[in-house]
Amino acid sequence: MDTRFGILDGELRRLKIHLLADPGLGYDLTIESTVLIAKDWVRPPLMVLGFHGFMDRLRFAIDPGIEPNNEIIYFGKAD
Repeated sequence: MDTRFGILDGELRRLKIHLLADPGLGYDLTIESTVLIAKDWVRPPLMVLGFHGFMDRLRFAIDPGIEPNNEIIYFGKAD
């Protein structure tokens, strides 16, 4: 994969990604996605959510909240 940090060699794997809802505020969701496992990644931990293949399978909204620590991410399955 060609990244802004250079070329990364790795393996593509199909995984189930579990999004956990806060207790009493919704339902957990599992979505399958293809991910790149790069053994030689030397930068700080990084997760990149690709739009095609993962985010396009979700409906989501971000509420920044009125006060600090009051942020909410809403999510559901896109049909």
